[in-house]
Amino acid sequence: MGRRGTTRRQKTWRRSIPAVVDDNGVVSDAGVLDGDVSIHHGIYCATCRVPATSVKAQPAREGRGPVAAYFRIKRGGDRHAVGCEYDFDRQVKLIVAEAGADVITKESGRYRLHLPLMGEPERCDDGSSVGSDLHEVEWQVLSAAARIQQLLNGYQRHPEAAEEFVAEYKGRMIGWGDFCWDVTMPGRAHELVNELRRPDWRQDWHPMAVWSWNTGDVTGDDGGSFRLTLTRAYEEGAVARLRSGDAGVFHNLDPAHRCVMGYGQWETHPVVDGRRPQLVLRVGHASAVTSWPIDVWPPRAWIHRLSALPSEPPRAAEV
Repeated sequence: MGRRGTTRRQKTWRRSIPAVVDDNGVVSDAGVLDGDVSIHHGIYCATCRVPATSVKAQPAREGRGPVAAYFRIKRGGDRHAVGCEYDFDRQVKLIVAEAGADVITKESGRYRLHLPLMGEPERCDDGSSVGSDLHEVEWQVLSAAARIQQLLNGYQRHPEAAEEFVAEYKGRMIGWGDFCWDVTMPGRAHELVNELRRPDWRQDWHPMAVWSWNTGDVTGDDGGSFRLTLTRAYEEGAVARLRSGDAGVFHNLDPAHRCVMGYGQWETHPVVDGRRPQLVLRVGHASAVTSWPIDVWPPRAWIHRLSALPSEPPRAAEV
């Protein structure tokens, strides 16, 4: 694998509504629009119920990338209600306002998350950050990364949404997927293992935010070491673990939260006795990790009818 950085945008992304609800209360995402299916009446934003319609997929044209099928607000309709989680631009503005201009700026049409020189952030036991120094900034970076990822999780069928964001470390631009790794998928976990094992990785090194499913169980060993295994649900794939000599670093994590993110210097452990490779973050302070809930579980459990008649709204399986 070669040197990592931002890439040229491959698709044109139109602001979309990730999920809609119909008059019968059935919730669907854009997966129901596969093929020639269109829905123009009786559907609404699933969170604020502004009237919505569908837009068919469009092939690439000269000077423009392809556009995947999506839902949007009807022309002439209202805007999303204040606070709607599917109002992408407003949600981004809230994230930027909370993080501050030192953490996120918008440059060349993209939101840039500024990563400070690596050092572990610190946080008090009550969750508040410590002082107004570098450690506080690093905790703000982790919090902003988690909020951005939560927003993007609603746009899994539109991965081009992630191209709105980049990370910056020592003046180098890093694509969002190369900074914030979703290792809930075994393929991505293996890709991160290979990335960290590249011979020239030290030349490209930067802090990473890695997130996965939370097992909720902190375990210890006889040597006084504690660990939280983030994902182990697959027969194949790497295992991600947070390790620390202090069990207190995990006290601020809610065991009921489905997702956990760790920020810092991730490394790999050698494969021993045929076991799966391990992605490891050594955590010195509670502020290096954060967690968040998820409303729909599992998040990729949308199951749609293979063929949907326009006269009968497509149904999504209950999850």
